[in-house]
Amino acid sequence: MFSFSKVKIGFDVTMVAVSLTACMIVLKKFGSVGIGTVIAAVLVGAVIGVLNNLYGEKRDLLLAGENGNY
Repeated sequence: MFSFSKVKIGFDVTMVAVSLTACMIVLKKFGSVGIGTVIAAVLVGAVIGVLNNLYGEKRDLLLAGENGNY
């Protein structure tokens, strides 16, 4: 099974590529796809991965409640 952060990065990068392709076909320029969009596509998933590694167990315990069931 894939981690959420890896899937998030893959999905975001795919959507940036689709958007860039559509802009190049329709507008013949990058349009609103800039370096910030590309960086955000990668960094959001990476940050989620780090936070999940640091706080994932605490999050799971909090969501489980007192009885330990999800």
